[in-house]
This record gives sequence, structure tokens and C-alpha cells, in this order.
Amino acid sequence: MSTNLDATEALLKRHQIPFRVLELAEEGEKPFLLCQSNKVGEKYRSPWTNNLYPGGEPDPTDSDEIRLFETKMNHVWDAYKNLYYGHDSIGSVYLFPTDKGSFQGFFGIQKKCSSGSWNSMHLVHVDTPEENMCNYRVESTIMMAIEPETNAKATTKFDISALLSKEVTKNAKVQPSMVGSSHIENIGQLIEAIEIDLRSAIERVHVPKTQEIM
Repeated sequence: MSTNLDATEALLKRHQIPFRVLELAEEGEKPFLLCQSNKVGEKYRSPWTNNLYPGGEPDPTDSDEIRLFETKMNHVWDAYKNLYYGHDSIGSVYLFPTDKGSFQGFFGIQKKCSSGSWNSMHLVHVDTPEENMCNYRVESTIMMAIEPETNAKATTKFDISALLSKEVTKNAKVQPSMVGSSHIENIGQLIEAIEIDLRSAIERVHVPKTQEIM
């Protein structure tokens, strides 16, 4: 797990963590995360409609192929975040084609509660498959912050915060006739395993340590 605080802080600043969320009343839209990965000039692109906000005009630079795959990814990611974080959480996926004919992507989740927030971000790099195998690299960062209650006594006011990063590289099989589905399954399994590991680390180390100090 990463202990390079300067690099982590730069990463958080670059991707605007904790995330802001845009909620719109337009048809077909769902709330989505605002970050560097969907920023186009001074606007932000919706992963659900490909429209840019403010304004609502379509993004003219995106390719149809990557957009269709991004939409599939967002529906799967929506089900994942509902399962682990509840229906009031916000999740977004943003994909980008690479020069080598493959893609990379941003997978983010924000869960807010009355006493704090959870922000998780996964930057996924996917190589071009060779001989039914594909290399995946995932850079993950999780930020958890629990703020003190405003009516808490002075002796009990404290913050429990955690910031963890992890990078995983893995080769996995892809089905030649189902490359897209293989990518979704492989990426999903990698992110799920990383999040379980980081959540366990927070529960096992950071929260008990903060309680010991207090």
C-alpha cells in the first residue's frame, strides 16, 4: 500500500477528490461525479448521455464505439455500487481510447452520510489482448473522512480519516468472441478485490489506531 504522501496528494488534487456531484432533471440523466476524467474545457461530460454541462450539448469528440462500451460499464458499475454502498451512493465510469487500440478508464464512487464521506477511485489501464490474454493495471485510491458531530462535547470531538492507495497488475484470460464482456468481468473482479482489501485495512488499522490515540 502506498505511503508516498506527496504523490497521493497530487493525485487527489488532479482528480478533484473528494468528488463533486452533478444532479440534473434532464431526461435520461442520473447523478454523476465531476472529476478531471470527464472535464472537457470548462464543462463536464455526463456518462449517461454524453452531454456536456453546463449547456447540455453533445460532446463532439467522443467515439461511438468507446461510448457504447462506457454505457455498459456504467450500468454494471451502478449495480456494483448499489450492492456495496447503497442506492444513495453515486458512481461513474469514464473511458478513453488509447493510441495502441485499447482503452483506459476511471471508476469512481462517492458515498455521503451525515457524519462524513467515502470516495474511491480506480484508474484502469488495459493493454491490447494477445493470445487470449490481457494485461490490466489498476491504481486505486480510497479516502474516508468521518467528521465530528457539531453538538459533540469538546473532549469527544475528533476526525477519523483514512487515505489508502494500492496498485495491482494482472494478466487475465479474454474470450475472443466476447472481449468486451471479458474486460467487464476481469476489471470488476480486480476492483472488487482491491476495495475489499482496502476496506479491511481501514477497519483493521486506521479506525482502531485513531481510537487508541484518543
